[in-house]
Amino acid sequence: MSNGFHLFTPYTNADKNKVILRVPEPTIRLTIRQMLSEFFGTLFLVFLISGSGLAATFTYSDPAVRWALIAVIQGFSIAAVIWFISGISGCQLNPAVSLACIVTGRMGILNGIIYIIFQLAGAMAGAALMKACLPGEYEKNLSATTLNPAVNVARGICFELIATSFLVLVVLGVAVYNEWDPKISRVAPLAIGCAVIAGVGALVPFTGGSMNPARSFGPAVMSGTWSHHYVYWAGPMAGGIIAGLIWRLILSERILLVDRPYTDFQKSTYGTAEK
Repeated sequence: MSNGFHLFTPYTNADKNKVILRVPEPTIRLTIRQMLSEFFGTLFLVFLISGSGLAATFTYSDPAVRWALIAVIQGFSIAAVIWFISGISGCQLNPAVSLACIVTGRMGILNGIIYIIFQLAGAMAGAALMKACLPGEYEKNLSATTLNPAVNVARGICFELIATSFLVLVVLGVAVYNEWDPKISRVAPLAIGCAVIAGVGALVPFTGGSMNPARSFGPAVMSGTWSHHYVYWAGPMAGGIIAGLIWRLILSERILLVDRPYTDFQKSTYGTAEK
């Protein structure tokens, strides 16, 4: 079916006389779609995360209400973004998750590096859009993550490391390595969102609750807030490595990859072209 414009809708899911088949596409086109999905996904995520902190700060005076609002907005934001692009790139949106996928062997090193580059670019774009939308008096630091003065660097890294390890293990368990139960895959974004809500809610008073270097990088670039910024790379990236090693060495099961068998229709349609 052509992807051009049509006067009348050519197909709906209610049409039982048609079946959808995935058409093989060049690797370069698939890679471009994956990179752009990571870019746009991280853009929306950072835009909404920046807005969550600013909305909470200027709307509520009760710290507990602010923390809850920030955590809930961030958790549901990442769940929604994952639902809309997970079928394209897996929707990692986080250099720590990409690093964990490299450590477990699910992703190639070069692919992971490219993912991270596009995630950082999307984070900067998201923070830039929020900065462009805000009146000057509301801009502040675009919800950039900073350490509580009572928390030293070592404790800050430890906070981020542990929370990120938990988040990444949830991602690996319900999304990346869940080959057998499609029912879990359908609710995986919600499970990941719950992990974000829990992590952000626990860490906001101490480190700001990043668990994602891209989330901290974008607002830092656009607001110039670089205080202890290395904490938000060292902690989450170490957490991603640890989670990846735990999964690879302890929790993963052995699997075999075999070629998917073609149906007779697929053989007649694509068999000649693939020879």
